[in-house]
Amino acid sequence: MNISQEKVDSLNVIINIEIQPEDYSGEVEKGLKSMQQRANFPGFRKGKAPMGMVRKIYGTQIRTDEVFKKLNAELFSYLETEKVQYLGEPLPNESKPDSNNWDVDGVFNFAFDLGLIPDAEVSIPKKNALTSYQITISDSEIDKEVERLRKGQSSFQEREEVSDEDSVMGTFDYLTEGEEVPTQPRCFLPMYKMESAKAKKALLGKKPGDAVSIPTKGLFADAKTTSIYLSVQEEDLENLPKEIEFKITSISRMAPAEINQDFFDQIFGEGQVSSEEQMRERISNTLKSNAQGMANQDVLKDLREWLIDSNPLELPEEFLIRWLHAGQKKEKSMDEVRESFQKDKRYIVWEVIRTKLLGKYDVRVEGEELMAECRATVANRLIRAGYQFDEKQLDDVVARFMQDKEEIRKIHENLLEVKVLEAVKSELTIAESVMDSEAYFELKKA
Repeated sequence: MNISQEKVDSLNVIINIEIQPEDYSGEVEKGLKSMQQRANFPGFRKGKAPMGMVRKIYGTQIRTDEVFKKLNAELFSYLETEKVQYLGEPLPNESKPDSNNWDVDGVFNFAFDLGLIPDAEVSIPKKNALTSYQITISDSEIDKEVERLRKGQSSFQEREEVSDEDSVMGTFDYLTEGEEVPTQPRCFLPMYKMESAKAKKALLGKKPGDAVSIPTKGLFADAKTTSIYLSVQEEDLENLPKEIEFKITSISRMAPAEINQDFFDQIFGEGQVSSEEQMRERISNTLKSNAQGMANQDVLKDLREWLIDSNPLELPEEFLIRWLHAGQKKEKSMDEVRESFQKDKRYIVWEVIRTKLLGKYDVRVEGEELMAECRATVANRLIRAGYQFDEKQLDDVVARFMQDKEEIRKIHENLLEVKVLEAVKSELTIAESVMDSEAYFELKKA
């Protein structure tokens, strides 16, 4: 076995591999003997066929398999042993086509192109235009969240008279084609969604038992919405008269929940909050935690973009485009892959920078850190989905979550990125600013 590197330029090399018969012949013979024992040949008992016949039929296939096994193992072992820093995966060299004779034992030669990670130090300038924000929560933000939570626990309350915020229930008569008895659909008309000013004016101030004439055209935003609220098939709307006699049966309004112990228990869990002051404090802490978490993530994203801009690294572009084209799931032309590569180039540059910084700062993720982050991720997903849970239930969900290798990989990669960016951030002087969350989110929209 001989392996050597042939330098093309500072970003590209060719890996030449020469495999001798002694590197694979032993495994080929084992494979042939195994096949001889398993194969069924006409005229011979199982396992008794002559080796010459087995070799003639299966020799090339087994030799090919064993040579490629050896090739793959030795190639990546060499790259690891020699600490070759590369991008993508080795690709067969196009200027040295396969001329090996696979039908006989002999010397096999292979050549692979490899794109290298640029041999350059990551520049971390001392001066930067980054800003880290410390988030505060205003009383108005807490008030808005209280109202949102109250509306989330709303309930219907009966009303005596129609107003703009009410929903009106009732019926009307109409004849469908071919029917002699009128149909009486039960309708639900939310005033706050109604488009027809004439219908609104007719209904305002009316009470259960009243009958009013309302138009059917333009009642709501579109035909589909109108058909839902009138309980009439969309295709039957054209058969309705221009106006219908609507009989009001009841009036109701979605009223926000009262702020009381039942409300506290529904939102925060039984007995967790017992006063409005405690409620506002809990809400403030949650809003601040969420907003500060986003602000912390944003400054790290800004730091990442600043590092990319500060390090215009040269990449082995043609190699990477070939590699992406070879590994694509959807068939794209080389020009399409090239165009896509230019859009994703910053991401690849960041991967190179990150790899170098991971080594510089000796960043690694310990098992306890990974478990804690997985637990936090699961807990946050359950909370966002509206679930309440105890520690035992959380343990069970986390145990199932830990079986998903792709999820674990993503969390591990994210932890590495956060830790390496935090390491860089600790060496910089970054401006700080205090801002309430509403102003901060407006700033980020700009």
